[in-house]
Amino acid sequence: MSYLAKQNVEGVGGIFILNRLQTAESSGGGKALLGSVVKENKAPFHKDYPVPLTMFAPRVLINELTNRKDELGIDGDVTVRQDIASGHEKIKIEKNNSFSHGLGPFPSIPVNGKFQIDYSKMKSIDITYGEGTYYEYIPQGYMGMLYESLDGEPTQKMGGTILKKNAFISLIWLAKEWTIKFESDSTFDFGVDAQISAFNDDDAVSGKVKIKKESEFSLEATVSGDTYYLVGLMSTRWSNLKMS
Repeated sequence: MSYLAKQNVEGVGGIFILNRLQTAESSGGGKALLGSVVKENKAPFHKDYPVPLTMFAPRVLINELTNRKDELGIDGDVTVRQDIASGHEKIKIEKNNSFSHGLGPFPSIPVNGKFQIDYSKMKSIDITYGEGTYYEYIPQGYMGMLYESLDGEPTQKMGGTILKKNAFISLIWLAKEWTIKFESDSTFDFGVDAQISAFNDDDAVSGKVKIKKESEFSLEATVSGDTYYLVGLMSTRWSNLKMS
C-alpha cells in the first residue's frame, strides 16, 4: 500500500500520507504529480484512494490552465506555494486510521523497506515536519473556472472520459526534515536493538534516516538532509468541480 493513512489536516482537509515516499524530482511522480490525472481505486475496507502514478503527461492540468490563463482571467502562477514553519505541522495517526496491518516497513521514511515493524502492535504514529516543509496546490476556483469553460467535458489531451471517471492531484506536500514516533501497545521484541544498529550502520541509508529506541514502547526515526520528498497529497474528482 502506497499510503499510511488519510489524515484530516487543519486548514487543509483530507491528505493521503505516503508510506512509500517519492523524491520530489521524480520524473513521473513527486512534484510532477501536481495537476496530473491519476486512477482512483475503490477500496472495500477503507477510503477510496488515488494511485500516485500519472495516467497521462505529468502536470497536464497545470499546462492546460497556463495555456488558458488569459481566457480564464488568471493573473500570475496557476499554483500556490504555502511554506510551513518548522515544527508547526504535526499529525497523529491512531491505529484504527492506519492503512497498514501486520508486518511492514517503518512508516514514512526513505529506504523504509530495510526496517520492518509490526503494525498489529501499533498504538499511534506521530509525525512532526521540520524546516523547509511546504504545500503546493492548484486553487479550486481556477479548476472550477476551467470546468465551466469546458462545460464539464475535458479535452482528450486532458484525459477525456478517463479524467471524468477518476481524479487529479490538487495538492502536494513536500518535506526534507521530519521525525516519526511509533508508539506500540506492547514492548518491542528483544531483537529490535540489533535491528536498529544494523539499519543505522547500513551504507545504503547513508545518514538520511536515524532510528532510536525512546522507550520499551516507542521508536523514533529522524529524517534529515537536502533531498525533498513527496510525503502527502490530495486528490480531487473532476466531477466535484461543478459549481452549480
